[in-house]
Amino acid sequence: MTLATLSALYVATRDLEALLDTIRSYAGKSAGETPGEDRLEDDCAFYAGDEFFDALASRPRAFAVGVQEPGWVTVHVGAFEGVGELADSLSQRLAVRVVVGQGQTTSEAWRISVHEEGRVIRHVEFADGEWRVQEGAPLAFEADPLGTNIAEPGEEPCYDFGFDEAAAYCEGLGFRFWSDTQPTDGWVLIRGAERIGSGSASDPHADRAEGGSKPWWRRLFGLALLVTSVVLAGGGG
Repeated sequence: MTLATLSALYVATRDLEALLDTIRSYAGKSAGETPGEDRLEDDCAFYAGDEFFDALASRPRAFAVGVQEPGWVTVHVGAFEGVGELADSLSQRLAVRVVVGQGQTTSEAWRISVHEEGRVIRHVEFADGEWRVQEGAPLAFEADPLGTNIAEPGEEPCYDFGFDEAAAYCEGLGFRFWSDTQPTDGWVLIRGAERIGSGSASDPHADRAEGGSKPWWRRLFGLALLVTSVVLAGGGG
């Protein structure tokens, strides 16, 4: 697995066209225009590139939709913010289960949330070596406690929840996390009418997360901006 960032929805549906219509409507809503659309036969990790993904956007505006396995549709999303709210909306409008899977290999930060009937029924988020969020009733397949004990024998337990644990969790939900399987009919790439990158890191609403804590990606990118500022200041002295 290469170093990468993931923000995706996993939708439990066989009605691909209904899902596409809903995403088209969402992507074009803010500007009142028809979103752009392309079909890509090959997967070159386009959904991880700067042209697709905007870490500071306050609202998703780019989507890559494809069926990687029966019964589930993968929707790569070109943003971190607003994905949970979109999952709520899709789960309610289409009457399906929607799972948010987000993470970054460089920081070992992972978020999985399960949405049904317009609400979150389970949300787990692990970052910076500790649990940030565990909300909702544990699902039947979950271990208790959740994660892998990485402490040495005889030491106090210390639980980790990395990529392998996130992948196993999603297997319990019925699909493969971060699969490299190519969709049978390729990816449908949908871009909103407004340009990606219009979000702002200083948006006061963007820092609000479920449970009241700042999301891990805001902490990471805030740190990155701080480091950049320090480097530039040092270079100018």
